[in-house]
Amino acid sequence: MRCGIAKKLIWREADSTLGTAQSQALADHLSGCANCRAEQANIAKTLALLDGWHAPQPVRDYNYFLMNHATAHKPVQTLRRWAVGALAVMSIACGVALGIVTSEPAARAIPTEQEVVNAMGLHTFEDVIELAISHTPDGRGEEVDL
Repeated sequence: MRCGIAKKLIWREADSTLGTAQSQALADHLSGCANCRAEQANIAKTLALLDGWHAPQPVRDYNYFLMNHATAHKPVQTLRRWAVGALAVMSIACGVALGIVTSEPAARAIPTEQEVVNAMGLHTFEDVIELAISHTPDGRGEEVDL
């Protein structure tokens, strides 16, 4: 007997659906094949683990069970939503308050050219030209082209 056929028969033997002639042929093969004996031992371990596992009993009205289970946790979710909302409002309020407290003073208007000239004490175009003279390191003044 080949190992492929023997492995199929091992499963049938585990299900107790194997006839006596096939059972004898399988026993003969297993006596000479270590791989198939290991396969049989693994199958026996697997089935023993499955026999020890207890499946949960089905609930008669599963939808009713789910709804009761879901509503049991609803107050916690509502409280959590309120806490998150309150935290968001407080964060925004703190940001606005900090913005008001630390705001910079209002920007001053940029003075016009005439206001700058008046503030510098210049009244004529000749005064502006006179200020446009740069002083060189040797002390001589040179007029700058405008």
